[in-house]
Amino acid sequence: MASPHMSSSSHSKHRKSSSAYHKVNARLRPGMVFVVPAGHPFVTIASKNNNLKIVCFEVNAQRNKKLAFA
Repeated sequence: MASPHMSSSSHSKHRKSSSAYHKVNARLRPGMVFVVPAGHPFVTIASKNNNLKIVCFEVNAQRNKKLAFA
């Protein structure tokens, strides 16, 4: 998983803000929950030996509609 963060050099009004991405790895076990902040992209990858089941819920900013996909 990669997470975008604002660069510490973006405090100046004259400089353009830039994003840095940090790779995050974690071992998930059955029953674990992980939260992705709103608006952050994410990718999940399944192992060749095991099935990965993920249900995602996101909120659309327009009319506050919930979008669900699996």
